Amino acid sequence: MANNDSSRLKTKWIRFAWTLIVVGLLCFMYGYTAFIGKQYLLQVDRNDLAALGSFLQGTVASLWSLAAFIFIYVAFLGQQEELQHNRDDAARQERTAVQQRFESSFFALLGLHRELRTELNITNPNNPNERVHGSRAVSSLVQQLRADWNKIKDQQLDSLTKVHRTYALFSQIYQPSIGHYFRNLYHVVLFVGTSDVGNKAQYIKILRAQLSSDELLLLFYNGLSNDGYTKFKPLIEKYSLLERVDTEPMWGRLLHREHVDLYESGAFH
Repeated sequence: MANNDSSRLKTKWIRFAWTLIVVGLLCFMYGYTAFIGKQYLLQVDRNDLAALGSFLQGTVASLWSLAAFIFIYVAFLGQQEELQHNRDDAARQERTAVQQRFESSFFALLGLHRELRTELNITNPNNPNERVHGSRAVSSLVQQLRADWNKIKDQQLDSLTKVHRTYALFSQIYQPSIGHYFRNLYHVVLFVGTSDVGNKAQYIKILRAQLSSDELLLLFYNGLSNDGYTKFKPLIEKYSLLERVDTEPMWGRLLHREHVDLYESGAFH
């Protein structure tokens, strides 16, 4: 729209300039007829030539000078428009490059997240002689977290303190296995949040789609742990990382239904 308005403006000025040129030609013809008439050029009186010159200088020269100025002005507008176009192209290319660099790093981090999940390797809580990996390890971690909760839940403490103690008990054994996993997940969210790209919600949605129900459950309590409460929990709430937890079946899997109240509503919507 802006380019069309600029083109129309330049067209109007150019037409006006040519109008001045035509008017100047008409003035020249009038002056020649009025001051020279049908005299032969060699017989024209010098006074008539001087009068014609003064007339032309006052009319034709002024009109054509104005027309020349308008042409220069239109050329200047065109140059400015071209410079703006080049700046816009450069800005678009830079935004594209930033987007490409961001997506390259983002999907590399997602790939690392999947690798870390696959490489999870823990002792099966139900069978000390068995090692479990990947998604089975995640499910086993949820079982162990629930078992640790059963050791704490009857203590006379507020809900958050119970969660803190449960996760601390859980971490004594499994922190070496899951610490790197959650640090990477935290940095993926932080990377999206501090980037210059638009539509961050789209990338958070892609990340959230990578998380299984068991991973979301562990994330829920990692955000409430002593380590995650000050740094990870605000990001979880800001970017609605627990959106899929906001369902009746998922709430039923929490260690206690009241724990949902330990998060701001933004964590789920």
